[in-house]
Amino acid sequence: MKGGCRRCLWGLWPVLLSAGALAQEVRLLKPCDLGRWKVPSGHYSGITPIGGGRYAVVSDQEPRDGFFVFRIVQDVHTGQVAEVAFEGFRGTDVTLKGGRDAEGVAFTPHDSLVWVSGEADQRIMAHRTDGMKAGRELAVPSVMQRASIVPNYGFEALCFDGAAGLFWTATENALPADGPLAGPQYRRPVCVRLQSFARDGTPRDAYAYPLDIPVTHDAGCRRYAFGVVALCAMGNGSLWVLEREFCVPERRLKARTMLKIYEITLAGATPLHA
Repeated sequence: MKGGCRRCLWGLWPVLLSAGALAQEVRLLKPCDLGRWKVPSGHYSGITPIGGGRYAVVSDQEPRDGFFVFRIVQDVHTGQVAEVAFEGFRGTDVTLKGGRDAEGVAFTPHDSLVWVSGEADQRIMAHRTDGMKAGRELAVPSVMQRASIVPNYGFEALCFDGAAGLFWTATENALPADGPLAGPQYRRPVCVRLQSFARDGTPRDAYAYPLDIPVTHDAGCRRYAFGVVALCAMGNGSLWVLEREFCVPERRLKARTMLKIYEITLAGATPLHA
């Protein structure tokens, strides 16, 4: 991201912030127990507004292809969630073996399509708002396709910048073509590719995004993951990037997750060569 800019926004979350609160200050909102509104538990992994107070939500454990719909009411002054209603699943009834591992989701208001990124197949495909396939997908460059990534370190993040007319995505950790994975065994500077696409799905510029150096030293974690897991376009030329690092050791009570959000601007940055 040579020539670009990034700054850390500690303890923030890029989703469900009211416009009023964002204009004055940005702060962490209290988490809510969805059970109080009888919302079923699930492996929910991505969320995007689709209009009318409704949100498309994807799950990385859902065997069907599509998304869930939540109606979310927020306090207009604080942004705090006041009510959540679960409106069910929209998509195909066909059970996919292993599912698509849906991680990211974005909405394009100009054509009312919901785009879902799958980490299992490294494809970003469009659905109508009723959940049915729209027959469109983004043309993922070969270097980011399934055969070219480290398994389980593919597409986690997806967003759409309506002002610029661009989709943005990134693999969670480094591509094999770009070097070793960042983690306990390689605690050195590593970059992931921040890839953009035009409205018609054709790839545009890509940039090298520098990950933080991992905090975890223990290479013996039962489960470990590190990298970019969410993107949010702010509509002013900047993106918020959520980095996550989690480690589940043998003694699970010592499991920990670290989250950091960075604001980046790409004005003047030098894109990567194809």
